[in-house]
Amino acid sequence: MMEQIRALNVAIVGGGPGCKAIMDMIFAEKLSQLQMKLIGVACTNPEAVGYRYAQEKGIFTTKDYRDLYKLKDLDMIIELTGREQIANEIFETIPHHVRVMDHVTARLFWDIFQIQEERIDERKRTEGELRRHRDHLDELVKERTAELITANEQLQREIIERKQQEEQVKQKTEFLNLVLESLPHPFCVIDASDYTIRVANSAAYMGRLSKNITCHAFLHKSTRSCGTEGHPCPLEIVKQTKQPVTVEHLHYDKDGDLRNVEIHAYPIYDSEGNVSQMIESSLDITQRKRAEEEREKLIEELQNALAKVKILSGLLPICSSCKKIRDDKGYWNQIEAYIRDHSDAEFSHSICPECAKKLYPQLYETERMMGQDQRSGLDRRSGKERRTAGS
Repeated sequence: MMEQIRALNVAIVGGGPGCKAIMDMIFAEKLSQLQMKLIGVACTNPEAVGYRYAQEKGIFTTKDYRDLYKLKDLDMIIELTGREQIANEIFETIPHHVRVMDHVTARLFWDIFQIQEERIDERKRTEGELRRHRDHLDELVKERTAELITANEQLQREIIERKQQEEQVKQKTEFLNLVLESLPHPFCVIDASDYTIRVANSAAYMGRLSKNITCHAFLHKSTRSCGTEGHPCPLEIVKQTKQPVTVEHLHYDKDGDLRNVEIHAYPIYDSEGNVSQMIESSLDITQRKRAEEEREKLIEELQNALAKVKILSGLLPICSSCKKIRDDKGYWNQIEAYIRDHSDAEFSHSICPECAKKLYPQLYETERMMGQDQRSGLDRRSGKERRTAGS
């Protein structure tokens, strides 16, 4: 006993007149030998004649052709939209066990059906006419097959090109990430509309960024954007001027420490020339700021010290005999008094060896004999004798 052949379960994409014609062909009793069973119809237009016809017949209908993939024991999809994009999408997404008949092959199938109808309706045609129709049919098959082969080859080339483009995009993305991660300083891209951080390297943030984290929440730990007089917002400046800008800020680093940073901001424009995003690169200048503060402090200390210094300069008239100096008012002053009044210098009196030998020869000779270590005693005694002589 021969095994009964299971009917081929077919679904149609496209509910126009062609759909209804195919349905009539499948439902025709005189072509029951085709062993085809229609189990679904998909069309974006629920008012299409084929779509409504399927509903009347109680056949599954849907607006999304992907729902047909879920039908049990689906063997074939007949694509009748005539749209190359839909055909390509079906070829790319269809389950591997389901075959596809595109609109060209379906038309061919319909031509065959028409020919078969003519043969049934016109049995009186001659054998010559049948051979000519058969030859014509073979030629159509060859042409359609050639078209399908060409279309398939084109599709394969497009698939290869798309894969190559995807690989190029992947390589460029990996290279961009490598460049960003090679930067030793924080780098990020900020959305101009909502201040959210779109991209950041690990120097700016360790781990994975929250989806909607803003620059002011991340860098300033604030719920509001910066924009005070001493803390200008670089994004607002870039949006207004559409030009790069450099500002200084206080930022929290990835370890939570507050640092002085120099921000370099650059605009990214959309197709209409508006600022859509901003590149922000920041340099840590904390050590430089501390050095500047220390330098300013040192300058201030030096200025304060210089303010206390009195400088003697210019030509000083001095007596060649008594060595007194004449001041600006015409008075002659002892040199010690003049220098003391015009500077911060103080004097302590002593006597040099030459003067001691001249004024106090006996005392000088004694001191010389006692040695250099007792010279301070000579200073004290000479001072006492001068006071006695003066009295």
